[in-house]
Amino acid sequence: MGIMQPISLWLLMYALPAFVTGGIVQFSSRYGSNPTRDALIIHAGLVTSIFASQYAIKTLGLAFPWQPQLLSLIICAASILFAMRMLGLFGMWYSLSAFLQQLTILSVSFLLRSFLSLPVVLFLVVPIFSLGHAQNVAHRRIRVILISLWGVASILLFRVLPDVYLLASLHTLLGTIGIRRSIVYP
Repeated sequence: MGIMQPISLWLLMYALPAFVTGGIVQFSSRYGSNPTRDALIIHAGLVTSIFASQYAIKTLGLAFPWQPQLLSLIICAASILFAMRMLGLFGMWYSLSAFLQQLTILSVSFLLRSFLSLPVVLFLVVPIFSLGHAQNVAHRRIRVILISLWGVASILLFRVLPDVYLLASLHTLLGTIGIRRSIVYP
């Protein structure tokens, strides 16, 4: 298979939803700041990317590892409770966001990994993931570095531990700590 099909998949399943979503958020910001609206737009983009990637995975006859282990479900529940304890009700919403973010990058990386080398997959997926978190906030540089490192680590871990729920739980735990320390959000 040539390089164009995987690049086309990446473009349609991941890059296009990310850039369209970012464009809509930027355009709508002209009408004033509305974090709830922006979050809904961003998460609609994540869900679009997830559905597109999962459709391509199924169409290509690949088997995405959906089955969680009991331990990962326990860790998932604990991470949600931890986030809620540290962040209040926002912690529950953050946990859902972390799950959608993880499922997005793991779905597209799983799809691309069927065709491309791991370094190429990391190069295509991680920059969009990390730059999507680089809005006008304090600690932008450290935030992009930490989120890039997490993007790389989670994709690498998914190859060894193919458990979306466990990785989403780790994302929730690490993100909650970053939010509490005002590194991830202002």
